[in-house]
Amino acid sequence: GGGVLNMHLNDPVLGPQRLVQAPFTPNTNQWYHLALTRKVNVFTIYVNGIAIGSETSTRALPDATATLNFGEAEGFYFSGQLDSIAIFKRALSASELKRIARQH
Repeated sequence: GGGVLNMHLNDPVLGPQRLVQAPFTPNTNQWYHLALTRKVNVFTIYVNGIAIGSETSTRALPDATATLNFGEAEGFYFSGQLDSIAIFKRALSASELKRIARQH
C-alpha cells in the first residue's frame, strides 16, 4: 500500500513493523514475481528478479510456528491472485531469482 512493497511483521510485544519499504507501483492485469530474501541481517525485496530495496535489521523474526499470511495484514486484503508461493531454507541468489521469474 501507499506505493511501497514491504515485509510486514507482527510481534506480540513490539507490535507491527515494516521492513524494507521499497517503492512499487504495479500495473493492473500484469503478473509480477515477488521475492524476499534474508541473508544474515539483510532483508532484500525483488521484483521480477531485480532487487528494488534492502534493509539491515537485527530484529528477530516472530515465532516460526505462528500463522503465516500472504496477501493480508491488519484487516487489509490483497486484491489479486497469488500463485506458486515457496519458502526456502536459504536466501536465493539474484541469478536464481531471475531464473525463477523468467519461468513464470
